[in-house]
Amino acid sequence: LKLARESGYSWIIHIDSDELIYSNQPLKKLLANVSQDIDFVIFKPLEAVPDVKEYTHIFDKITLFKEIPRLRYKYLAYLLGCKKAFFHGEYFRGHMIGKSATRTDRNNLVIRPHFPIACDNRTLHSCIIKNAKILHFDCCGFDRWQAKWLIRYAVPTDFRMRQNRQEQLKMFAKQYEKGTMEKLNKLYKRMHCL
Repeated sequence: LKLARESGYSWIIHIDSDELIYSNQPLKKLLANVSQDIDFVIFKPLEAVPDVKEYTHIFDKITLFKEIPRLRYKYLAYLLGCKKAFFHGEYFRGHMIGKSATRTDRNNLVIRPHFPIACDNRTLHSCIIKNAKILHFDCCGFDRWQAKWLIRYAVPTDFRMRQNRQEQLKMFAKQYEKGTMEKLNKLYKRMHCL
């Protein structure tokens, strides 16, 4: 945040290496139109859906994305027999929070992966940017999926994972400990592929 301020930037955004920002207009223009009383803006996520086992270049080959469904659509999907689209009741496998852009002129902030927090416990004001999304390429390809979960399996950390992510780790660990690639492949396909 300090470096962004010193460099003359108005906004700072945390984007992971498996994410892209998609916008139907220049990001600079979108952010210029945000009211001054807004401390940070939120980009809602779209989750990439792989349709093959492995990719050389995920950013230019994956074209299918799912969005967070409204509750009524989830219910309708269950009624229509689309239960395999859900994993332990959830449609998304990765994060559902999205990412944010934070103004650099705000004091006493800590930039975190998904949104900033105020060090002095004040309330921060935000809004959702409707014309831009985070494209999240979570676990696209078996090798990327296995590498991601192997790290979390081998080096347990105290970072917070929502319950569904914890279940994914448990299922990965169970199949990994059995030592069969066939079962790991089945689990990957069950969790991520069409």
